[in-house]
Amino acid sequence: MLAAFLFLELTTLNGVEPALTAKRAAAFLGVSPGTLAVWRSRRTGPPCHYSGSKPVYYLSELREWQQLCTEERLGASSSFAP
Repeated sequence: MLAAFLFLELTTLNGVEPALTAKRAAAFLGVSPGTLAVWRSRRTGPPCHYSGSKPVYYLSELREWQQLCTEERLGASSSFAP
């Protein structure tokens, strides 16, 4: 339900993708905002941009990052297969 809400909210007429707040990005990823903050400080999480001093995320980049993480996990687990 939350993902559908975010998608509807981010659909725009001019095709420009608005930025998500860290709180909404964390909700989309299923992690806490604190986890996202730790990832930001370690530079290990999804791509982050700043609007002034506020971190913001783009849905397309979050999806790409999720896909990359999934591929890496699958690749790592398949390397142990006979």
